Amino acid sequence: MATPSPPSESGLPIAPVPPAAAPPAPARRPNRVPLYVAVGAIAVVLLLLLVLVAAPMLTGSGKGGSSPVDMTYAHAKPIADQAVANFQGGGWVAVVGSGVAPENTTVVPVNATSVATSTNCSLNVSAGAPSSLTVPAYNGTRTSGVAPLWTFVYKNVVGLAAVVVVLNGQATVLGTISGGTCASVFAFLSPIPSNVVDSSVAAAAVAGAAAPFLASYPNASTVYALLGGINFGVLSSGPQWTVLYTTCPAVSAGSTAVGAQFNATVNGTTGQLISTHTATGVSCGSGSSGTTPLASVLAFGGGSTTVNPPYTNVTYPIVVASGGVSWSDFTASLQTSTGVPISSGWLLLAQTPTGTTIATFDPTVGAWSGASTAAITAIDQIVLTSTNPSVGSGDLLTLSGVGSYTGSILLFVP
Repeated sequence: MATPSPPSESGLPIAPVPPAAAPPAPARRPNRVPLYVAVGAIAVVLLLLLVLVAAPMLTGSGKGGSSPVDMTYAHAKPIADQAVANFQGGGWVAVVGSGVAPENTTVVPVNATSVATSTNCSLNVSAGAPSSLTVPAYNGTRTSGVAPLWTFVYKNVVGLAAVVVVLNGQATVLGTISGGTCASVFAFLSPIPSNVVDSSVAAAAVAGAAAPFLASYPNASTVYALLGGINFGVLSSGPQWTVLYTTCPAVSAGSTAVGAQFNATVNGTTGQLISTHTATGVSCGSGSSGTTPLASVLAFGGGSTTVNPPYTNVTYPIVVASGGVSWSDFTASLQTSTGVPISSGWLLLAQTPTGTTIATFDPTVGAWSGASTAAITAIDQIVLTSTNPSVGSGDLLTLSGVGSYTGSILLFVP
């Protein structure tokens, strides 16, 4: 079925975009564009779902709790560094750090079962580690960069990752995670450099852009996530902060709960705001019957744009594909930078590195055609091809897990 023709800016119809006629995008070119939020999402998913062990997320049992010790990244990291220094022989370098400031007091279980079920990773809990963590509600300013809980992921030369939490000013080594998705992800995460800006700087950078959202949701739960960087062959990026404000509740698999969220990315060394996005009606991460986070098995590099009138093609290389995930395991949607859905005039092509189309997703029917059940490999790519003048820089392509997969991957149009 041909994609209906969207109106052009002049009001006249433009040529339809038949799936069969969509030209193959050029083969993926080596580039050094940052790996956008898809890879950042993997780090956050691993951090909040693996490291905090697939816990209830950011709301919990109620207000109040013990007197918290709220601190920024710069205050928490030295405490974590000291705790992990001699763990299993030492040699650890931090690759991810994340502060969580929940709206409500939250009890986080520490166990291995949920990690193995969700990601095929192995969690080896350290002797003496607590069976749960009680994270007190945060009642302070949402743009301060402080949080009662900080979690750090360290890696060593043999491929293990150590998990350290700093809760109320006290550090605990929870254990190590390895294997499965974790091995493929941590292999290309770079150490956090010493010159990164503090979480307080990142929070201040997004304060203006986040003000309308926080005016509507002043008690939103907050996550400050720092990724040390990516080193994946010709693709690389430096450190980057992601600041997330969300109203999502603690939900279990199968829930249809939705919430509102604001997220922003900040350059990790300059403190410069890179991008922001606000959305409502967002799946809270467990809003389907799936049990495996899509972002734990699939990751993309940053998009690169080519123009071949009347088509504009944005190519996203796949850098992680594991667990047999296929094209039919997710659907796609597109919206403008202001949140307006774009429901026609574009297609999503699944391609080999040489530009051969494997399958095509048509938003007008909400389904894939072609060999959509083929397993995705880490050398494939997706191409957003469009003749719709509404599609442009800053738009958001959302890939949403279906079936046994849950959650979403967000890709910005460069």
